[in-house]
Amino acid sequence: MYVFGRNSSAPHSRLGQLATECTNDPEPSLQAIGWNLLADHRVSEERAEHFFVVTGEPSTVANLKRALDDYHRDWVCRRPDETYLSQSRNGRNFVRKSSLPKGTELANALNVSGWVYRLRTKDPRIGIKLESRLKDLAGPSPPADAVEAFLMELFAAINSRRDGRPMWAARWKELVKSIDDGSCRTWNEAVGAWRRRDSWQVVLRYPLAAVPTLVRPTQLDSGYYEYHFPSPPFPRPTRGGFTMALRELAVGAALVSEWIHPPIDLHIDHWIAGGRLWGVIEDETSDSLWFCRSQHRARLLRRFGRECGGWLPPR
Repeated sequence: MYVFGRNSSAPHSRLGQLATECTNDPEPSLQAIGWNLLADHRVSEERAEHFFVVTGEPSTVANLKRALDDYHRDWVCRRPDETYLSQSRNGRNFVRKSSLPKGTELANALNVSGWVYRLRTKDPRIGIKLESRLKDLAGPSPPADAVEAFLMELFAAINSRRDGRPMWAARWKELVKSIDDGSCRTWNEAVGAWRRRDSWQVVLRYPLAAVPTLVRPTQLDSGYYEYHFPSPPFPRPTRGGFTMALRELAVGAALVSEWIHPPIDLHIDHWIAGGRLWGVIEDETSDSLWFCRSQHRARLLRRFGRECGGWLPPR
């Protein structure tokens, strides 16, 4: 059975049948997930088997949807050493940092509202306090020192209460060309992160040296997330993946490389280095999933025609 970019006869190969069923489902998100699972060569045989076994050997599409969510929550976020940081299961996706240009910088579009909500479920006392302070900053031009003080408090809370969920990092030099400082929505759309209206976010910038391990991401690392798109089957993982932009781009716009890495301590200097970008999403992404996938597919084919031949998902 064909799954994860190859033919396999292992027990987990039954996932190929479920993925194929997903591609025929009327729900667009399920179709996208199905194509991704069929094409994602970055998932090794060892990791595929681990996913299959620890999620109860899903045998229906409904079970597969649940398995992707459960695996992300219970394994990727809580047991990173057994998933995305496992040398035996995911070592083929580890990136030698020395293979990247000296001075490489990374960036992350941090979902402030999402973290405040998450902290409220972990520690209601600090979460409610941060929620209240965030509401106080919701005006059109909050004092810069008040925003900085809030972010310092938020970062301290994240650093002391986080789990092992990976941070998704884009290459800064590519990202900065893909965003509009004055349009908050472009920050998350450039890194392929769908976010709700009224979500507050910031952009962080930090050096590659701050990251202990850099990893090429897979669909399993993003869970049931239809806005992920597999990367071409390069022989080495150095390029990482490529963010799928969630808005229409000019022809020839540069692809933005992306990786994941273990969580690092967040500092106010990361926000300052990113240009002190702070804003709220006023309108959700309006372009359809299929438009975004079609555009990204065309961009990959234009840049990596030889590598994409015979590999690209048809949708």
